[in-house]
Amino acid sequence: YCFTFRQLMDDAQALILRDQLNAEEKEQFWRDGFVILPSILSERCVENLRERFTDLFAGKFSTGVYPDEWYWRKGLSLPLATREICNAWKADDFIASVVLSRLLGNLVSDLMGWLGGARLAQDDVLWKPAGGSTAIGFHRDAHYISSQFTPLKDNSVTLWMALDDADSENGAV
Repeated sequence: YCFTFRQLMDDAQALILRDQLNAEEKEQFWRDGFVILPSILSERCVENLRERFTDLFAGKFSTGVYPDEWYWRKGLSLPLATREICNAWKADDFIASVVLSRLLGNLVSDLMGWLGGARLAQDDVLWKPAGGSTAIGFHRDAHYISSQFTPLKDNSVTLWMALDDADSENGAV
């Protein structure tokens, strides 16, 4: 099992395309509160992540461990309802290899100026089926995530990775 997970981690490193930001990107983040970084993940990595969703929401967990939260069950939930799994990294080896990757940790640490590295508070898989799904209103997670860590100031950041095009036309934004 450790060898398999180590191999997945090595494979994921090859699928993540960058681990640092340039000065302009950092400046934009600190000025605007966000920065758009296209192509952090390779297309192969995105496809591999997408392929995991069907099994995850069917309750097929490659690790044998349930995620912390699992909203949407086939046959019980509305077919077009938005689906959500919190901490999918616990349930799927490949998702873990991406979410826990050293390269993404480096990218976040570099952006925030954290010398000691980064740690994961949670991951959140959202799947909005085409042709429907429920809206997810604007919200901030920092008030409950940040309070769990010290120092309190600038101790959390969200790294949102859209696996499909996200724009106002398809309702993702």
